[in-house]
Amino acid sequence: MGTCVISSDPYIITVEPELLDPVISCDPTTTSIDLSWDAVDCASMYIVTIGGVAEPAQSGTTFSIEDLEPETSVDITVEAISDCSCENSMVSDVCMTLPCTPIILDITNNTPDCITNLPTSIQLDVIFSGGVGGGAGSWSGDFISSDGIFDYESSGVGSHDVTYSYEESGCTYEVTEPVIVFDSPVLTIDAVNLTCFDSNDGSISYAAIGGDGVYNITIDASLPDFPKSYMTDGTEINLAPGTYTISVTDGNLCMDEQVVTVSAPVQPSFTVIGPPSIVVGTFGDLALNLGTVNVDNITNITWYSETETLCDGLDCFGLTVSPSVNSLYCVDITLEGGCAVNNCLAVTSEFITLVNVSNVFSPNGDGSNDNMVIQTNNPDMVASYLRVFDRWGNMVFNLETPWQPFDDMNYPGWNGTYNGQELNPGVYVYVFEFIEEPGATPEVRVGDVTIIK
Repeated sequence: MGTCVISSDPYIITVEPELLDPVISCDPTTTSIDLSWDAVDCASMYIVTIGGVAEPAQSGTTFSIEDLEPETSVDITVEAISDCSCENSMVSDVCMTLPCTPIILDITNNTPDCITNLPTSIQLDVIFSGGVGGGAGSWSGDFISSDGIFDYESSGVGSHDVTYSYEESGCTYEVTEPVIVFDSPVLTIDAVNLTCFDSNDGSISYAAIGGDGVYNITIDASLPDFPKSYMTDGTEINLAPGTYTISVTDGNLCMDEQVVTVSAPVQPSFTVIGPPSIVVGTFGDLALNLGTVNVDNITNITWYSETETLCDGLDCFGLTVSPSVNSLYCVDITLEGGCAVNNCLAVTSEFITLVNVSNVFSPNGDGSNDNMVIQTNNPDMVASYLRVFDRWGNMVFNLETPWQPFDDMNYPGWNGTYNGQELNPGVYVYVFEFIEEPGATPEVRVGDVTIIK
């Protein structure tokens, strides 16, 4: 039978507390998560495992996860390494980054416009709604620089998408809008000047191309009946000289405008020259001073008075007239192309009583110049008497019956006889009394007349 031995020495047994699980706290942003946990008694080191990947052991109780995307879930495990006899403690959790704050972007300065209204380039802007600011953005797309300068000169007509990208707090925001450039209509104008200075036969032909094809064409001038509007191409005729503004507007309100001048030839001028007055019964010569009229362009010349045409033809460069009353003599000069210029000359008819007494006659019975006669241009003149004397003072002829020399056909004149006898050739003296009109003072003319045979 065995023998029991009892020792009197005491045996000390120490019972240590079990390690507590770490309590994880998550402090997320949109791109990171900061972890922290309480220190665990009897643990000096900790291993953090992120998404199944263990990080090196650390003594601290914080850990940061960087470069995450917004709203990203991360599986996290923190293991406390025991310095005691107890086993390690471990806890797992899921943390999530924050979502992006809503930000609305709106591009400005991109209002659709006509290419003819636009500058060569423009700075586009963005209006922000939401966010806290402090982010950075840039532009992309055709014809735009990264800092938002859009090049109209290169882009031309069309719809050109541009994009603005903005980053704030790790979040990316983006807006894409078109920059619309309308084509502008273009006018083609052909102005035709007047053929004559007074014809009002000018014209303007107009046509529009480009734009959206829906046109409103307006022609304006500081003249009656204007402005005028049309929907299609055409020609405006019978235009007077002036300045005309032609404009076209399309459905996008893009427009083109041109100003044209319809002009008339310079009107040449001439004058009618001649005596301002002509004595009744005499003649005056009228002529043309062509002035600025080119003789080579003349196709016809017409002279006329108030009552009749006096000369018509290319050879009518002058005219001889003998007016009995005040008269207006006018000339129309027709030029190549049908243009005509006109001018007139007023001639006063001056009445002066003219008395013509024969100063020589030959009473030989040949029917030519057989009598001494008295003639006048005054139908109102009345002759009182006519007396003829020889060189010795003997009266050889005496007519004291009043008559009118203008149209008295019953007075044949003195035939060179005395008492029925022919007088010798020689010089005789006459005395002639008359009045120019009834009631006028008598006038006496004394002269000589020669008888020849």
